[in-house]
Amino acid sequence: MSEDLLSLAIELANVQSPTEHHFRKAVSTAYYAAFHALCEMVANQIAGENDTPLYTRVYRKLDHANFDKKGSIIFNISDQTNALRDTLNDLRQKREDADYNPEKFSLSKEEIKDIIDKARNAISLIKSINSKEKKILAVNILTGKDFLIGR
Repeated sequence: MSEDLLSLAIELANVQSPTEHHFRKAVSTAYYAAFHALCEMVANQIAGENDTPLYTRVYRKLDHANFDKKGSIIFNISDQTNALRDTLNDLRQKREDADYNPEKFSLSKEEIKDIIDKARNAISLIKSINSKEKKILAVNILTGKDFLIGR
């Protein structure tokens, strides 16, 4: 799903004669591409096989707030996971602005493409985290706690 959403964000940013709404939707979709990549990673780590009720329950358990208040603890595993947290936070804030700010959306096409590149980078970071850190991150995200405190 994450790759399809990323492709859709790119399409929205590149339409002929784009409107403000194309750009808003491109930003929002780019964030969701990264968010769903994280959901996929967590569900794969915990439930293994997709197309099972357990996989779906784990996938749906993630919350956007995981990247904000508790995120500093949850993602504090390595430089790579900290970079992922920061990127996801930035993308989430841009998505909230695109989705909820009623003022004129004034980002340029180049700024939209930069946001899409950040989402692509987040997806790459998720895929490149080593398996041990993926497992720890998945547990931390689901529990809202850092299981490595006192390591």
